[in-house]
Amino acid sequence: MRVGVVGAGLMGTGMIRNLAAAGFEVMVHARTPGKAEGLPATMVADVASAVDGADVALLSVTDSPDVLDVVAQAMRAPHPPPVVVDTSTIAPSAAREAAAIAAAGGTEYLDCPVSGGPPGAAAGTLAVMCGGTEQGLITAAPVLDAIGDPAKRVHCGPVGSGLVAKLVNNLLVRSE
Repeated sequence: MRVGVVGAGLMGTGMIRNLAAAGFEVMVHARTPGKAEGLPATMVADVASAVDGADVALLSVTDSPDVLDVVAQAMRAPHPPPVVVDTSTIAPSAAREAAAIAAAGGTEYLDCPVSGGPPGAAAGTLAVMCGGTEQGLITAAPVLDAIGDPAKRVHCGPVGSGLVAKLVNNLLVRSE
């Protein structure tokens, strides 16, 4: 299975290592190429090259405008992936907008923010809160299994729901 990853920062680096360790062919695009040096992945120059022909695209980028830009670029690939798994923590409304962009390109978008920080990303034990369709989650399950703990993965509802759950989680954790 081929995974196109966009983002090789604090979280993406651990996810990339775990995907490669699980036997996936990993293509990666990083805005700062030096962050991807030494990773067990093929570095490519742009988003479209990272996701072209991939079975799943995995995003781990900074904020809502970046996600919208990356999804738009991904849809310009000659063969966009059937599913985009976005692990970024963004606004739920931006996730719904990204889902519309992806749908126009024939791709399903899942908002799958994660909890566990860089240590969880490195260990492959992230909790994943998922928004999207059941079929999209079935397609993405092997990738989600490689980056997180399946026992800590929950399907929260339609696109945007995973982010709402993540925001509530953040609020509860910070108030303790």
